[in-house]
Amino acid sequence: MIADSCVIDASVLLSALFIESTSEAAWAAIDAAGELAAPDLMIAEATSVMSRKVRCRELDLTQAHGKLQELRDMPISLSRATELDSLALSLSIDLPHPVYDCFYLALAIQRECTLLTLDRKLAHRAERAGFGDFVQLVGAGG
Repeated sequence: MIADSCVIDASVLLSALFIESTSEAAWAAIDAAGELAAPDLMIAEATSVMSRKVRCRELDLTQAHGKLQELRDMPISLSRATELDSLALSLSIDLPHPVYDCFYLALAIQRECTLLTLDRKLAHRAERAGFGDFVQLVGAGG
């Protein structure tokens, strides 16, 4: 169940910003979430994806800047990665899973709330490691 406050990861954010097969589910989860939070590295991750989309000619630079502004306008409370790095490192080893994704899980654990993600591997590994209560796989039903 999604709480009043949720951590949103880059997979959900980017699905909401760009028209994808998962966009409707991403927006539904965002709308149901109430307050949104993310580690500040989400900005770098999202900007990296936008840069790739421009280089691959999926977007032009003006469109990418527009999407970046949409991201800035979203009501997401950003937490400093330096406040999450130790837990993220431990989670990355324990799950095992890439540390970038573990920053989002670390924030959810720190805030005692749900992480909204489209990342099936992260959700599965978190479940196996005993952190499943902190993860909601968007579009997977209840």
